Amino acid sequence: MLHLFVLRHAKAAIALPGMKDFDRGLTERGNADAANIAKFMRKNGYAPQRITCSPARRTRMTLHGVMSAFNDNSLPVIEYEPALYSGEAGDYLQAAREFGDAKSGMLIGHNPMCEVFSASLALKGNAHAQANLHQKFPTCALAVFKIEAESFAETGPATAFLEDFIFPED
Repeated sequence: MLHLFVLRHAKAAIALPGMKDFDRGLTERGNADAANIAKFMRKNGYAPQRITCSPARRTRMTLHGVMSAFNDNSLPVIEYEPALYSGEAGDYLQAAREFGDAKSGMLIGHNPMCEVFSASLALKGNAHAQANLHQKFPTCALAVFKIEAESFAETGPATAFLEDFIFPED
């Protein structure tokens, strides 16, 4: 059994004049939301072995905020993938497949791709989680999937069970 976590970046600041979208950081609320998601992950024992993150500033800051969920003995391998910033749902699927033989992995990215990818991944799941996912995928929301497979390489559309879908204020 594998666990896949899909996390949308936390609430981003508005771009200042001349600032690129890529360089936007987090708001105060965004930082607090990332800390809340970290508490949820720690409480539930969610500690991905691998994390692939968009290189945009707001996703890197979100990653930094959730790192408090991990202890020094369970620090994940972290990679940055530009396709999670500018790509499509297929790029998110490819990034998940590259977790290979790890038992758990996390993608940190952007909408609409977090939402599109998550909706395509799990056609089954916890009824409450499914309803929330199909309503919206707000900033710093976390989708938690179970995948009955030996390797993430087997991941594809409709291959996962949506176990939980958490809003940062939950």
